[in-house]
Amino acid sequence: MKIQHYSTPRGVRAVIATLCLGLFTAAAAPALAQTPLLDEVWIGGFSHDVSDLGQGKESNTEDVMVEVDSGQPQALRFLGAPRIGLSMALNSAGLTNFGGLGLVWDVPISGRLSGSLDLGMGLSDGVSHMPTGAAGAYDDRHRLLLGSKVLFREAGGLNWRLTDHWIIGAQFVHLSNGLILAKDHNQGINDAGVRLGYRF
Repeated sequence: MKIQHYSTPRGVRAVIATLCLGLFTAAAAPALAQTPLLDEVWIGGFSHDVSDLGQGKESNTEDVMVEVDSGQPQALRFLGAPRIGLSMALNSAGLTNFGGLGLVWDVPISGRLSGSLDLGMGLSDGVSHMPTGAAGAYDDRHRLLLGSKVLFREAGGLNWRLTDHWIIGAQFVHLSNGLILAKDHNQGINDAGVRLGYRF
């Protein structure tokens, strides 16, 4: 029995996710108006596609990742006082680039050691669906098939505070559609790397 995939429901799901991201941004804007817009800046080098979710299609490449975090909006205290984070990753080989917007929680562990947890949405310029013909065959062998341009983004990290302002950390970042925003492909992106942060 042949299973049919229809583009309309998938498109509707992508639009809904994009609208949710827009509503989140709009809701956060008043909170940010009374919060320092810039609290922390990070830059790091990451290994791209470090797992076998995509059979190593985009492995052996690197991402330069930049993240900017706001202060802790009073309106989000009920969620555990997260900050609002905006991130961007550029791939060294011209493969999948992505950005993200979400909430960032600091998790104290011991002394100068702390953790971080990011939850939000991402947007990529990667391959969402395999085209037909030769281009499709190439993408099937060499590119991650993400299923959707809009993706869920989660990240976890460990950080060590060097001084009052400088921080060094390691982070793992995952983006995928979770078979919610699409039903045919969900190979996802997994990045792992180290980064340097500065807190104002």
